[in-house]
This record gives sequence, structure tokens and C-alpha cells, in this order.
Amino acid sequence: MSGAFRLFRLFRFLRFFRIRRLVAPLTVAFLAAAAAPRAIAASGASQFRQFWVTETISGRTVGPVVSKPGNRFAAAGGTWIVLESAPGQINFADAETLAAQGPYDFVEHRIFDLGPVACVFSRIERFAGGDPSVDRAIVTQARRVPSAPGDELPERWELGPVPSTNPAAHREARPTWRAKRFFPKSDVSAFIEPVHRVQHDWKLGGLSGKKKEPLSSTRFGLSGQWNGFSGEFGWASGAKSAGSIVEDSLSVSHLKIRSGSGFFAAGGWDYGLQIADGWSASLGVRALWEKVSADVSATTLRTKPVAASAASADEADGTATSASATGSSLSFTDWSGDVDLDEFVLRACAGVRYDDWYWGVGLLFAVDCWTDTSSGTEVPVGDSTFEIEADRSQPASLSLAGWYTPDDRWVLKGAASVGAETSVRLAAGWLF
Repeated sequence: MSGAFRLFRLFRFLRFFRIRRLVAPLTVAFLAAAAAPRAIAASGASQFRQFWVTETISGRTVGPVVSKPGNRFAAAGGTWIVLESAPGQINFADAETLAAQGPYDFVEHRIFDLGPVACVFSRIERFAGGDPSVDRAIVTQARRVPSAPGDELPERWELGPVPSTNPAAHREARPTWRAKRFFPKSDVSAFIEPVHRVQHDWKLGGLSGKKKEPLSSTRFGLSGQWNGFSGEFGWASGAKSAGSIVEDSLSVSHLKIRSGSGFFAAGGWDYGLQIADGWSASLGVRALWEKVSADVSATTLRTKPVAASAASADEADGTATSASATGSSLSFTDWSGDVDLDEFVLRACAGVRYDDWYWGVGLLFAVDCWTDTSSGTEVPVGDSTFEIEADRSQPASLSLAGWYTPDDRWVLKGAASVGAETSVRLAAGWLF
């Protein structure tokens, strides 16, 4: 190989080596410069939030909007620019007039103004995308939903479904109904029943007495309900019959019960299902027990023994002798005594009710499946005694009830029933 050719190869090698050493650093610097903004954007994206703006009246919603300063979005009839804000706050500016709006607390359900329109932050989330400058906002329609249980706030807006690109999305899907358990709000209440009447068919010694003769009383006590279970306990006073519990006859008349007092207890369980928004239905059982001690009085025909004496003369010696005999007589006598009425009732119930945020009404239908009433008191008539017996006149009752909560802890109740029991109840209680 000639010397000139060797010099040429050496020169070409040195030139290639120098170019590579020069190009490599430039390439690395270029790639680093291009990747730096992406790294900075990715690291800073987590500090932004995306939010949805809902008009309080119409429910029209725009979002998501990223809280990066300089981002624009259209809402409430105008275009708005996100401004630099202090932590926990957010500011906007009108894109046309640059009039400032804010600062506002950057929290969910915060109501704020965009021009003349009141809006609310219906949702705020952490932004997890790569580029916070990209506009992802779309228009949807929010819907009203009740607040969470125990929340003092009224109904709130919840985001509606995102518009679909499916051409068949306008068709409503066939709704599927699923049973969901319903439990009334738990409470403990004090109540009074100024009116409480139960009609009975009375008997005396198995013989028919008056039918549908009511026994009236005033009742008061405590009641409560929790997780489908309910119970009550109370006292009864002023128990009395309206008139005689048997038809007046030649043997018994004016048989009345008066000045009664006692106590009662009841318990039950309901299985409730939510059937629609606010509406629910239930099936349940009840067990009731009541004991009343009262005075009972009557006018009865009684048999009384009567002693008679007679004098006679002895024909032989002319002496006088006397003889005595016993007999009986019938007379009307006032009688009084005590009566203890024990009553046990097993009842089946079915009801429907509507519950709103702070009020509700309910209708309950009940049937007495089994009743037992005993007195243990016997009335003397003639030479015998006859026991007082009673059965409830009607097995069915219908009750209408309502409740109202003036605040989140107290509840006021009212109920009226007709049928097997005629009553009016007023109550005030504490929710828990």
C-alpha cells in the first residue's frame, strides 16, 4: 500500500471520529431539551384539579375543567378563564371583559356566581392526565338527589350520564326492578292518646249481652323503632264503658265498668321494601297485651232468706206453743266489685308509606288473627253467679299516620285509626 493511500485513510478516520464526537452531544442535548417540558408538565399535573360547574336552576353542567391558570371554558352563557389562585381557592375572569369573579372556596357543593348565574361545584377530582391544557369539557345535565342520611343540607345536584356516541342511545333501556330493604328512621318517642276506644261484644255467663259496646280510656307512654323492630309501653287511665254492657232485664240491669286503670305493652317487626323514589311497602306482625283493673257495679235480683214464726194452743191442756220456719224472698240489690280485664292480641299488618326529606305519611291496614279477653269476675244473680266475658267486635283496623322533623334530631308524629281500635295519638321523639 502506497504512503499516499495510507494518509488518505487516516484522514478519513479522524474526520469521522470528530464528527461523531460532535454530533452525539448535540443529539443528547436536543433530546433532553425536548423531554424537559414533558417531565415538568407531568410532575406539575398532579397539583391541578378537574371540576364540573353546574347551574343551580337548570342543572346544566360543564366539565371536566382543569384548574390550570389560563384554561378556558364556556358556562352560564359566557366564556371564562381560570386565574392564578391561593391554595384552597379559585378565581375566574370573563374572557371578554376580563372582569374578575372570585375568589371562591374550591370545595364541592360550593355555590358561586359566574356573571348573573348562580353555579355550584358539583364535583371536584384530582387531575390525573398528562396535559392539563387540553380542553375535555362537555355539556351534561345534572339531576336532583337527596343528601346523605343525617346531612343537614337539602337536595343536591348529581352529575348526569355523559352523552353517548351510540346512535341507539336515545332509546330508553327497559328498567329492571330490584327489591331493596327499607328501614324507617330510628327514634324514641313519648306519646299520648286522648282518645282510645275498643268495641267489645259482651256476655254474662255465656249469654249474649250488648254488642259493639266500647271500652274507652286515655293512654300515654313511650315507643321506639329500630331496624324494622318496634315496641311500646304505657299506662291507661279512666277506663270505662259508655253504658251497661248487657241489656237491662228483670234479673240484671245497669252493669257498668268505670274508674279503670292499668298498663299495656306491644311489640312488632316489619319487613319493608322500597318500591319507588320515596315510596315503600311493608308486611309485619304485632303482639299487644293490656291489663286494666276497674270497678264494676250492677243492680241484680237476689234471693234472701226470711225467718217466720207462728203460735198455737194445745187443745188438751190449753197451753200455747210456738213454731218457727225459714223461707226466701226475691229483691233487687245494688252490687259492686272489681274486674281485671286481661287482653292479648296477635295481629298481621300491611302498609304503604311515603318519606320525603323532612316529612312523611303512611297508611297501615291490620287484621287481628287471634284475640283473648278474660275478666275472672262473677256477678251474683239469684242463687248463682255469672262470669263477665268479652270479645273484640271487629278484627280489622285502618290507621293513617304522619311525621315531621323540625330539625335533624327531633320528630313530631300524629296518627288516627278506626275499626278494631279507634284512637288519636300525638307523639314527640328523638331520632338516632
